[in-house]
Amino acid sequence: MDKPLNERIQAAIKAGKSQGVESLIFEAEAASKQAVADHDEARERALDPLLSDGEIAAARKAVEDASFIQERMTKAAAVLREKLGEFKEAEEQAQLTKIYKAAIAKRDAASARLKAEYRDLANKLGALLEEVAAADREVDAANYRLPAGGNRIMGVEQHARPGWHHSSRPLVRMDIPSFSRTGRPEMIWGRDNSIAGTRVFDPETTNAEKVHLTPKPRPGPARSPDALASPVGNSKQGEAA
Repeated sequence: MDKPLNERIQAAIKAGKSQGVESLIFEAEAASKQAVADHDEARERALDPLLSDGEIAAARKAVEDASFIQERMTKAAAVLREKLGEFKEAEEQAQLTKIYKAAIAKRDAASARLKAEYRDLANKLGALLEEVAAADREVDAANYRLPAGGNRIMGVEQHARPGWHHSSRPLVRMDIPSFSRTGRPEMIWGRDNSIAGTRVFDPETTNAEKVHLTPKPRPGPARSPDALASPVGNSKQGEAA
């Protein structure tokens, strides 16, 4: 059995959620309209000159009750409409905050992985493309003048990639950006900006390699065995003093 409307309105406001509030607004407005009809009916009855004193008192109370209910339900509907806007705004902000935090978490995870893995992967891919390009140059040289009975040699990508066609973009033509442009060329694998426009592989120092690049303490100047036996400042003059 449903709880009374007043209790359900109070519970909805305390819950702070938009779900179900619109239906309560419709119920409150309907109750307000019904109270107006009840008020008019009770007032008409209260004016009947044939009523006894007890009946008149009951009719007047019904008029007052209906008027109070109408005012209360009108106010409840107004409050519910205001709260509905607040609840929806709070829920929207909560959803946006959830999306925002999830985006930051995914950004941080991807950023950490990119920082940890990109240099190694880029260097491996650049070295592979350098090998492919070198092999293709040898294939082109061999195809330039084939031996008797020799068939034209297929290029590396055409040989390795199923369905490869001359209209396909060759993998060796891609550019691989360096992780950081500070103090180095922009590309690990790319054009060398010369007239020939050949591809150049310039591997970047990886995170693992950077660990071994920490400068080691420089050794002091070489000292003779006599000097090691008689440290500076421990001469006879020093002893006499």
